[in-house]
Amino acid sequence: WGSPKSLPAIIAALDDAQMTVRWAAVDALGSLRDPRGMGAVAKHLASGREIPACTNALGFFGRAIPGIEPHLTPLLKNKNATVRIETCRLLAAFGTRQSQTVLKIATLDSIPEVAKAAEAALKTISKRP
Repeated sequence: WGSPKSLPAIIAALDDAQMTVRWAAVDALGSLRDPRGMGAVAKHLASGREIPACTNALGFFGRAIPGIEPHLTPLLKNKNATVRIETCRLLAAFGTRQSQTVLKIATLDSIPEVAKAAEAALKTISKRP
């Protein structure tokens, strides 16, 4: 549901008290693939809520619109390890050499799963032309 005209209302729904409303808003933003929604979904991922929905929506953005990387790299500093892991996975899919520095730092993460995901992302990115 939704259209470019409804984008502000959908973004506002990310702050709704009900998880199902927030989840539906994230799904709608991913489906719309309007670049104006990309930052809002990344910010919502940073909150640690609806992580699977945010990751899925950001995947839609990454496949459809260039420019997702600057929205993702700051998430590698997030306090939530799951957010950092999913960010590494998204960067593996859509990142460029511009992500390498922050991913190298993430390989030193105190959470082994984060470090492993960062190493995998680096390996994937290094294979790209």
